[in-house]
Amino acid sequence: MCAALTGEPTALAVSADGKLVVSGDKANLVRLWNPDNGQPVRDFAGSTAPIVALALSADGKLVLAGGADGSLRSWDVAGGALTGAIPTAPAHGVAG
Repeated sequence: MCAALTGEPTALAVSADGKLVVSGDKANLVRLWNPDNGQPVRDFAGSTAPIVALALSADGKLVLAGGADGSLRSWDVAGGALTGAIPTAPAHGVAG
């Protein structure tokens, strides 16, 4: 039985060896899946916007996610810990 996605999928990444699949969605969720049985392995916490881009490092040790707000985050695949974040820069208006 396959677990349901929580939100509308917006991004997908597959590792080079095909052993890892990561999805991102409009509900800000980044989730690691087991492609052999279709079950979720872990969720990666900390995203603040819908996910628009995903990648796995070449060695499969890091997940990288880009948010619709311009943020970028990375997590350790094995433990799920957030390893880095580049937040959205505040917008600056120009007065005329």
